[in-house]
Amino acid sequence: MLRLTFTEEEIDALHYERYLHPHPRVQQKMEALYLKSQKYAHKEITQLLSVYSFENKKSVPVRV
Repeated sequence: MLRLTFTEEEIDALHYERYLHPHPRVQQKMEALYLKSQKYAHKEITQLLSVYSFENKKSVPVRV
């Protein structure tokens, strides 16, 4: 599995962009990366953001 590391500067930028970027899809992607930088597991991120999980062969929307 790919291990991601984030600098404090990158985390600050993600925190800013997840709310203030003009495009909602970019905000969602920044939120996912921010949560990853805070050591959330992939499964937790998909549940929190109600995005599709690709852990199985088919994609299933995850609802909270």
